[in-house]
Amino acid sequence: MPEKEANIREWFNSLYHNTSDAIVMLDKEGNIVAINDVFTEKFKYTLAEIEGRDIDEVLKVAEKPGSFDKSMTEQVLAGEPRQKEVTRYDKAGNPREYRLKTAPIYVDDEVVGAYAIYVDITARKEALKKLETSRELYRTMFASAPIGMMLIDEEGIILEANEAIAKITGYSLEELEGSYVFERPTPPEYKKQAKENIKQILKGQDIDFKAKSINKEGELLFYRLKETRITLPNGRPGILSMQTDITEIKEKEQKLEEQKAVFEKLHQLALDLSQLESGQEIINTSLAAVKNILDQDVCYYLARGDRGEFNLQGSCFELASEEMQSIVKWSLQDLAHRVYNNRESWNIADLTEDDLNRDSRGDKLSYKLLGQEFKYRSLIAVPVGDHGVFVGCSQTKEAFSGEVKKLLELLFLHTTASLDRVKSQKKLRYKTFHDEMTGLYNRRFFEEELARLDSKRQLPLSLVMIDINGLKIINDSLGHKKGDELIIKTTNLLKRNTRQEDILARFGGDEFVILLPRTTKEAAREIIKRINLCCQEESDEGLPISLGIGLASKDAPEQDIKEILTAADNKMYQDKLVNSRSQKNKIVQSLLDTLGAKSDETREHALRMTTLAHRLGRKIGISDTSLNRLSLLATLHDIGKTTIPEEILIKPEKLSAEEWQLMQEHPERGYKIVSATEEFAVIAEEVLSHHEKWDGSGYPRGLKKDEIPLLARIIAIVDAFDVMTHNRPYSRAITREAALKEIENCTGSQFDPELAKIFLEVVGTD
Repeated sequence: MPEKEANIREWFNSLYHNTSDAIVMLDKEGNIVAINDVFTEKFKYTLAEIEGRDIDEVLKVAEKPGSFDKSMTEQVLAGEPRQKEVTRYDKAGNPREYRLKTAPIYVDDEVVGAYAIYVDITARKEALKKLETSRELYRTMFASAPIGMMLIDEEGIILEANEAIAKITGYSLEELEGSYVFERPTPPEYKKQAKENIKQILKGQDIDFKAKSINKEGELLFYRLKETRITLPNGRPGILSMQTDITEIKEKEQKLEEQKAVFEKLHQLALDLSQLESGQEIINTSLAAVKNILDQDVCYYLARGDRGEFNLQGSCFELASEEMQSIVKWSLQDLAHRVYNNRESWNIADLTEDDLNRDSRGDKLSYKLLGQEFKYRSLIAVPVGDHGVFVGCSQTKEAFSGEVKKLLELLFLHTTASLDRVKSQKKLRYKTFHDEMTGLYNRRFFEEELARLDSKRQLPLSLVMIDINGLKIINDSLGHKKGDELIIKTTNLLKRNTRQEDILARFGGDEFVILLPRTTKEAAREIIKRINLCCQEESDEGLPISLGIGLASKDAPEQDIKEILTAADNKMYQDKLVNSRSQKNKIVQSLLDTLGAKSDETREHALRMTTLAHRLGRKIGISDTSLNRLSLLATLHDIGKTTIPEEILIKPEKLSAEEWQLMQEHPERGYKIVSATEEFAVIAEEVLSHHEKWDGSGYPRGLKKDEIPLLARIIAIVDAFDVMTHNRPYSRAITREAALKEIENCTGSQFDPELAKIFLEVVGTD
């Protein structure tokens, strides 16, 4: 049917020029009649190459097992349009995916052939495959995501949930999927808000907030909820709900907040403690802080006593009786000693009987501490510097964790710093107003108190000025250490004879003052009598105490207190003039007794020297006054030896260089002693010079010949003769003849030649 075929071709040409798909026309046997350009482009065949050939053979359908395209072609030629997704191969054998649409061609209601349209769906199929891979990946990620995830439809029904949300909420996947989101994972208090949130999310508004909830097991949890609108596979709008468990983070945040609050309280505590001036206030405030900041109800502070014991100084609660105080004190002694000595905290996590001490009777205290009264189960002890030990107690085991221990240590570091400050201030205040040697108030404090008490209601106000007689001669003869002993001895004597309300102060080196508020002059005189009586008693027991004492009283407000003080000082000076000479004589006599006790400088030695000196003095014609001075010199010439240690004075062996140097100082020391007394000062120069030698080789000044005082030259000869003729620890006595011969030998070198010649004449005639 040429005409019909021509018409068909014309129709086909008009069809394939208007499409982007590959088109082929077949005759009713299924052979290729025509193709369009897109067919050539897709399959790489020209019409000349395939015209008249079977379409399935050309496109290698037979190579596709299970192909039903042959029967499909037959069905189309039988008048049935068909459609199917197929794989077809181009000329080079490369496959592509197509959607094949076939339909019969009618001419006058007769099927004369068919046409097939190959729509290339390769890219779409690959995209679908990738989409499926993505969906599988999504489902894997959804299921294994570390955060909780749910797909929720617009009605609030949970379509899908993952394991993480199940773990967060405590509900199983079976319990969650298919249920309303308002029923299970949402806390009751948030249900109304959740419904409102769904409306807002479906409108395109994302939700992101933090909240707390109770899981299925009733445990408190914190989570972050983020929800956003998505399109569900069915094309309907839905919600992707993502929940992150932030319970641990919130707990850490809460702990940090709590710690911050604690540290702020500790900082405030440090500020509060820095304002306190009393150690007891500091302890009480610290114990209250332990209770308020750390919520510890049972705690104690044990202060270290002077003898090393620990005394209960404070607690967080009232101890019912002294017996209970004793129980606590003795049960914690060993622990307190251990912590104090090691300067390290000690934590007993599980208190047992073996951890407890015995009381003073040796009885176990565990039944008391672990029994009805306290029921302690754990203890902690923290050192508080040099001051004591804090002990905290709890009725539960392991109550004092590492964190609590650190906070307690920090708290009591503040306590220690404040106690150190108060102690330092106390020491400074004490030094500011007290004399370092005696511990009495000093002059500064006395003057401030005098100004404070100078008021009408304190009248009559009496002042007693006191001065130690002979302190200088004690210092010069026995040394300042002995002088300090006299000051301390006097201090103790005055303390015993003053009242608590009186103010006793050291006014100067050897001066004291007593301020007597509301005390009449008569009452003050009674105090002075007691003081003088004690001085006599003390003098009988050793180092003599003699005091110059002056008294003055302010009886009327108009009197000037400074004038009263001056009056008391003047009267003391007058009293000192009267008593000082006799006191110095007593001291000198006491020194002589001391010298005789520790050496051979005895009274008999002095008497023998006096006799010989007088004989020599009369022979040369000196005056009676000089003879009296010579007698005094014979007695006191070696008084400086009272300051030399006894072991040197009586040492039988040769003195060392240091010992000999010390021995040579005794003339100068004797000079200071006798110069301190008006009565003995007349021989001071002779005492200083009695070891000088005629040739200038003596000591201490190296005087020679007539530079040496006459009486000193006389006493030097007499002393040498008496020493040689009497036994000494360091030498045995020699005969008179031998001694005289020694003096003769030393004439012109050690002794004055003229005096030595006369002495030999005087003594040699005996």
